Amino acid sequence: MAESITDLSNAMIEHSIIINNFVTSVNQSLKNSICRVFGEGIQFQWDSVGDKKFTPDAFIICSFKKRTNTTLHEVPRMIMEVLSPSTEVTDRNEKLNAYNTAGVGEVWLVDWRKRTVEIYVFDDDGSGVTTKPYLYETVTDENKDQLKLVNFPITKIDFDSLFDLSVLEQ
Repeated sequence: MAESITDLSNAMIEHSIIINNFVTSVNQSLKNSICRVFGEGIQFQWDSVGDKKFTPDAFIICSFKKRTNTTLHEVPRMIMEVLSPSTEVTDRNEKLNAYNTAGVGEVWLVDWRKRTVEIYVFDDDGSGVTTKPYLYETVTDENKDQLKLVNFPITKIDFDSLFDLSVLEQ
């Protein structure tokens, strides 16, 4: 039986709001493309990382050809993980390395508590072999205009909109 790497935390509402904000924002930009953005709940399994299944918080994918029942075997172009106290170590280590091995092009680690987005890109060293994750940019309130999807440069996402938790104040 395949082992599943999912967010087993008692997800805070902030966690889900950040995911929803991302999906809502990116969805508009991808409306006329073959790529789609999804949040929570879809499993991935890739031969390159063995039997483990991964359920990212959000992702952008451009093909749905390889799938079985509820599991996709295609590699997303981008994955976002929202950090929580119970999953941060897994997100930063096991998941980040697995996404790198699988060939995901870009991963965001989003910390809503610190209002930071760490953007990792996975590139090769010229040999055609993917190397370790590379921290492309850490985006905070001080440099929020630098927030962008590296693999989707025309896609707009606003830093303050991503971290908009105002619905909790109502």
